Amino acid sequence: MQLILCVVIDAEGRPVCTEIMPGNTADVSVLLPTIDRLRHRFAIGRVCVVADRGMISA
Repeated sequence: MQLILCVVIDAEGRPVCTEIMPGNTADVSVLLPTIDRLRHRFAIGRVCVVADRGMISA
């Protein structure tokens, strides 16, 4: 069984929350919706995304 694990960390590297997606979901299709959910949940203004080249595409 596969899954996508999204981990949000603070500036000191401590985990803040996680989100889990089905493993058969394309990474690129969940990136922006996940960022939007987290921005609203935590009232975040700026976001730094660490991702591989496969996730950052048009």
